[in-house]
Amino acid sequence: GIQDEALTKAQNLLSSFGQRAQRAAEQRDLVELEWILGAWKIDDVGTGEGSATASGPEYQAVLQAEKVRSSLTKQVEEAERRFEA
Repeated sequence: GIQDEALTKAQNLLSSFGQRAQRAAEQRDLVELEWILGAWKIDDVGTGEGSATASGPEYQAVLQAEKVRSSLTKQVEEAERRFEA
């Protein structure tokens, strides 16, 4: 097969990113999730849609991490709202 150095590098970065995001999600570490995911808006491409990369385990780990981040952020916002009341 044809080897593309840039594609291989991108795949390695995605794999590393996915692993870091998955660890932070498993630990439910909002600070780490915010640092890793930053201000990214990650769209869920749905089942069976998108490219092979979008359906790969690394991308799915990032999507799951985004869901955890969103859930934890809502919990923090609710706690702050209750504290201020």
